[in-house]
Amino acid sequence: MTVIFQAMYESWKEEGMRGLYRGVPCHMIHMAALVSSKMVARRLVDKIEDIKPAPIGFEDKSDEGKRKRRHVAKYLCEILCYPLLTLATRALIVTPSITEIKRWNKADGIRLWYQGLWPHILGLCLDDASQSLIRKMVADFDKEERSIMEMSTQAVASVLIIPITNISVVRRCHSHLLYLLEPKPLLEQINSNPWAAIFFNLGVFSFFLAANYYIIRLKDEDDY
Repeated sequence: MTVIFQAMYESWKEEGMRGLYRGVPCHMIHMAALVSSKMVARRLVDKIEDIKPAPIGFEDKSDEGKRKRRHVAKYLCEILCYPLLTLATRALIVTPSITEIKRWNKADGIRLWYQGLWPHILGLCLDDASQSLIRKMVADFDKEERSIMEMSTQAVASVLIIPITNISVVRRCHSHLLYLLEPKPLLEQINSNPWAAIFFNLGVFSFFLAANYYIIRLKDEDDY
């Protein structure tokens, strides 16, 4: 957290408020495209289900299939909008323009727009899987306790996914251009993760998760 505030201070010191909001327009464009495409995809999946309703007695299987199709549609939308995410990430380093984009394409080819896609999708899959697992783990808690345990457990899961997310972010900025990041092997990228900070955050969030679980169990014992 200290590193983040220090980086924000350095940006403000060098560039003023403009430095703190560098790349925000590109990120807003990416988020608008991603959210709208997901809404359209979700409605299309729902319409398909309305056209072909499940046979009587197979409603549960139909709901499960519907959830799977929604997940597939979600990941397809992520892939479709990924070039905009690449643009938004690079906008944090250099102000994008038509001339700049042409320079990127000339130096790195069309594949630059999908660099880091596989760790991005892997991180999303792990995040969805962890949320599903967490909901099953806390299903026996009451509403208030369930919310506390979901937030605590999700914080731990998010820290575990950070190394994968970092790889995706760095690979989006890989380029043969000198002012962007030099391409590095995957193993070197993994080693360059801020492991000390990651393990520190993991320890802190794990402590709060254990403390919340212990307090909830004590409360349940007192209720009995």
